[in-house]
Amino acid sequence: MPNINKGRLRLGEVVVRQAGNDWPTAQVISTSDVIENSANLYFTNTRVFNAVTIGTIPGSLSVSGNLIANGLIIRNISVSDSVLVGSTAANNIVADAVTSNTWNRLYTANVIETSANLYFTNTRAIQALTIGTVTGNIAITGTLIANGLIIRNIAVSDSVLTGSTSANNVVADSVTSNTWNRLYTANVIETSANLYFTNTRARAAFTAGRGIILMSDGTIKSSIGTETFNTAISGGQHYPITTSMDGVIFTSNVAGDRFILRSLHVTNISDYTAYVSSNVLYAGGNTAYLANLIPVPVGGVVEFMDRVQLIQPGDEIMLQAFNQNQTPANGILQAYFTYESINNDPTYVGTGHTLATSNANILITTADQSDTVFESIKFVNLKSYPIPIKTFFADANGLPKAYLAYNLQVPPNSSVEILQAPKLLKFLDTLYVSYANASNGDAIAVFPSYRRSAVTAPFASTASAVAQGDIQASFTTTIFDGTTLYYTLE
Repeated sequence: MPNINKGRLRLGEVVVRQAGNDWPTAQVISTSDVIENSANLYFTNTRVFNAVTIGTIPGSLSVSGNLIANGLIIRNISVSDSVLVGSTAANNIVADAVTSNTWNRLYTANVIETSANLYFTNTRAIQALTIGTVTGNIAITGTLIANGLIIRNIAVSDSVLTGSTSANNVVADSVTSNTWNRLYTANVIETSANLYFTNTRARAAFTAGRGIILMSDGTIKSSIGTETFNTAISGGQHYPITTSMDGVIFTSNVAGDRFILRSLHVTNISDYTAYVSSNVLYAGGNTAYLANLIPVPVGGVVEFMDRVQLIQPGDEIMLQAFNQNQTPANGILQAYFTYESINNDPTYVGTGHTLATSNANILITTADQSDTVFESIKFVNLKSYPIPIKTFFADANGLPKAYLAYNLQVPPNSSVEILQAPKLLKFLDTLYVSYANASNGDAIAVFPSYRRSAVTAPFASTASAVAQGDIQASFTTTIFDGTTLYYTLE
């Protein structure tokens, strides 16, 4: 250090006056003349960079240029426009959280996807539909084309699909639609349980049987009611008449079965005149007499059935034989029954009444279900003198409409069949009988045999049906349960 002239020196301080004062010549001291120690180092760029690299900058850092770093670690920093002035460039930024009001140059192209959060691609979308399940609704504005489509309990309407759907196969448990387009029987497969109508199938559905004839052209004819060469006659039974009032019981486990008795033929096999008595013990408990000591000549026969008579299950026709002295005897008379069996058809009715009161109109039958066809009305006189009888069809109040017999004499111990041809009793009309001049009751028995016509008619229906609307139709019928009915709605 050069000598300082004309100055003052004090311990602990150096005072230097500037030139121009009382110093004739000024000497200048620079940082190069002052030795730095380890605690107070001079400023250099290198020392600043080193301080930033290995230390912490307190306060805020404002960079007017570009901040370039090989690595930048940020801990819970909030980034906004006021934080950084200029731009920040870094090869790598690692942060627990980064917040910004504006993200510049942040694209899916430079954000790495993870296995749990994959970017959308058409391939991935198609694969997701193929192997997974789509929840919610799918609206398709174009065309849906599928090799196979399986639908479970889906209701299809116009609002579900917009556009068109094309599929080679559609499999569904249930499909509901308000409008069916192009749905024809031609493209609906029939099953064995639900076959389409054809004339051949309709004709094949009928089976020929008792009283039914199927012609080769499909015509169905009924032979019910014919008496000549009736091949529906299926029953024949022999019975030797004895000294006891006994006979043949018509049995069946089906209450609706009926037996049309077409012949009760009694033959005398003795050498003298024999007599026969008969009655019907009905399953309901009442007894009606068929004959009382009718003579059967030697070599002769008696046919009880001028017209058919109806017998129901449990009914018993009983016969008793008498010799020439009118004493019960065996081995002199034989009977043979011929009948037709009707399977479960209660429209056939046969009744017998022994009339307890004379000189009174007695109601026998009311056509309460339908028109009724009478095949036989037989009167039997149980007395030894002739008795006049009357029978007539009447209205519901009993007012006579047509007499079938009027004071017709029934000979003693004999029967009279008043019908030589069938008669129709109209719906709700009635049949009345009476007899007169009998000394007491139980003189006349009457046996009507008739059949109710099958009535099948609409009970209630929709008067005028609206297209695609509901139709109400109900029917009433007198046909017994278990019968198949065929209806045509037009």
